[in-house]
Amino acid sequence: MAVLKYVLFILLFVLIGCARESGKAGDPTSLGDSNSINIINVDDAPVAVAITPANFNEDTESVMTLVYSDADSDLATACTISAPSNVTETTACSCDVAGVCTVGVTGTENYVGVGSFNYSVTANSVVSNIVSSTFTIDNVDDAPVAVAITPANFNEDTESVMTLVYSDADSDLATACAISVPSNVTETTACSCDVAGVCTVGVTGTENYVGVGSFNYSVT
Repeated sequence: MAVLKYVLFILLFVLIGCARESGKAGDPTSLGDSNSINIINVDDAPVAVAITPANFNEDTESVMTLVYSDADSDLATACTISAPSNVTETTACSCDVAGVCTVGVTGTENYVGVGSFNYSVTANSVVSNIVSSTFTIDNVDDAPVAVAITPANFNEDTESVMTLVYSDADSDLATACAISVPSNVTETTACSCDVAGVCTVGVTGTENYVGVGSFNYSVT
């Protein structure tokens, strides 16, 4: 009887132990093995930023620095402009070894007003979005341009009043004129300009001279 009790006690002990182990296996609070994952980088495109550069003068190049950012700290290696309005790309868009990108533009000849272009940059072979650069081109007073003339023939010893010809990009009217280097003629009515900007001068050939005469002139 004592032996039987002992055997039963051992069996009971084993069964209890198995039940405890089984409970541990299903216990939601038990600790398991830890897992790790690798998050792989994807190169982000650079982000170009719209700019408003300082005003610059007509018929003069302005070199502009383009603005961008890059989440991966990649440096831009190239840039491109498109849709230029009232400007021409006169120094090609490029980026230096520090990633600074610049482009030189010049306004359309004698143009005064708003100009613009679009641009993008490339960093680590990834192209950015396209943004705009908008600016103002300021007026600079252009010199009038005198035009060579060939007036009608006139008689010896007689004055000929000649109208001088010029143009002005800013539509300014001439207020004065001057002649120089007269050849076979004398200025007999001083060169002058009226309120409408019409400039005239009277010349008379050297006494009894017949042939070709000439003079130079400028307007102000």
